[in-house]
Amino acid sequence: MFKHIKHQHKHFNILYTGRPRHLTPEEKEFYIKAILEEVQEYLEAKSLEDEFDALLDIMVFTAGALIRQGFDGDAGIKEVVKANMQKIVGPLDKRGSFKLDLQKPVGWKPPNLSQFL
Repeated sequence: MFKHIKHQHKHFNILYTGRPRHLTPEEKEFYIKAILEEVQEYLEAKSLEDEFDALLDIMVFTAGALIRQGFDGDAGIKEVVKANMQKIVGPLDKRGSFKLDLQKPVGWKPPNLSQFL
């Protein structure tokens, strides 16, 4: 996924390839507003296509922020998923409705993202 977003950033001449950095307040505000707008579109979606589009746009803007900050999104997501896979699923609520309660077992370690900075 990240290679596609990097291609898009290169196309618009906004690709950042330096060391990880903080975004400027203006850049951060742009991404926050864009992501929140897409979350709102997801909440208001009336069709599967609209939901799909909104979720993909959330991913595009989130990946874009990662890239603009110089983070290695592929390595980071691999590390986060590895840590999450060590969690255990907690009990469902009494009605049995959907509720994913991931719990950290004894000895669980958070993802080591500092290695990518």
